[in-house]
Amino acid sequence: MRYLFSVLIFTLLPLFCFSQSINEIEIDKQSYDLGLIKEKDGKVLHSYLITNNAKSPLIISKLEVSCGCTSTKWEMKPILPGKSTKINLIFDPKNRPGNFNKTLRLICNFKPGFVVLTLRGFVLPKERTFLDDFPYEFPSGLRFKFPFISFGKLLENKTKEVSVEFINNNNHSIKPIYYSLPKGLKIVNKETIIKSKSISKISFSINAKEINILGIQNLKFKYKINNKEFEHFINVNILEDFSYLSKSEILNSPEIFIKNKLVNVFKKRGEYRITIRIYNRGKSKLKIHRIYSKDIIITKLNHSVIKPNKYTDLNIKINHGKSLNKRVLIRIISNDYKHPETKIRLRLK
Repeated sequence: MRYLFSVLIFTLLPLFCFSQSINEIEIDKQSYDLGLIKEKDGKVLHSYLITNNAKSPLIISKLEVSCGCTSTKWEMKPILPGKSTKINLIFDPKNRPGNFNKTLRLICNFKPGFVVLTLRGFVLPKERTFLDDFPYEFPSGLRFKFPFISFGKLLENKTKEVSVEFINNNNHSIKPIYYSLPKGLKIVNKETIIKSKSISKISFSINAKEINILGIQNLKFKYKINNKEFEHFINVNILEDFSYLSKSEILNSPEIFIKNKLVNVFKKRGEYRITIRIYNRGKSKLKIHRIYSKDIIITKLNHSVIKPNKYTDLNIKINHGKSLNKRVLIRIISNDYKHPETKIRLRLK
């Protein structure tokens, strides 16, 4: 019965309680200063005491924080007249040295519909070590700044060089042996022997023309330390070069068009299937170079070349399993110079 009463309050009271004012909400300290806090001590919690001085229940429907470094804890139930509740705001000072000023919006049924709370202070940074500067440690004992080596964006006919620093966190010197480099990737500079706890650097060169596939490439190479085999991953996004297009070719270029790029997909007969229609609204042939996703999908494209003012169908089947992602992102790479990459987002229901 109590549950039914709470449900009725949440659903019906907003219809006739919005006449109450936030002036009838009492907050012990709407703006609170934490003062000096230490990053090494971790997360800090502050509780705001909210009291309802109105004659109608106060309903807080949602809390909106201004930063991903803050989170909230609260009891989602109506605050009856004369009653109070606590709202906990948690601030994480990790990697946030110096002054901070965070806000918390309480969305409620009292005019004007929200209350703003603030939390401020100063974060005293902790002393940094190589563990902080190189946070990703691999089974090989090597620590990197990032979980993979990124070349970023690269035109299809270009070469790019990237240097990566890392630390040998082993208690002994090592002599890595690199091999199984994917096509188009070369090591241009490396140290032969890396001392324990020392910073080293390795430089790679990648040739997009040799890879010859447009879009995001997730590559890997292998290396050995003391006869043990390890691997490391590389990421590059290869783009088509449209700089050679003349004015006439630009004016008469193809144009990809998909009516709905955010689609709900419902399971039928135990499978997720959908057909996406791809139109060419341009003046020359649209070429679909590649369709891919990080999720496990099966695609069948009726035609990879679409004439002007025509369309083709893309049939998609999503393999389902225990690790099925309910949000599937599919990328379509085409020769539309304005939109060389088109994204389709599927929400599995």
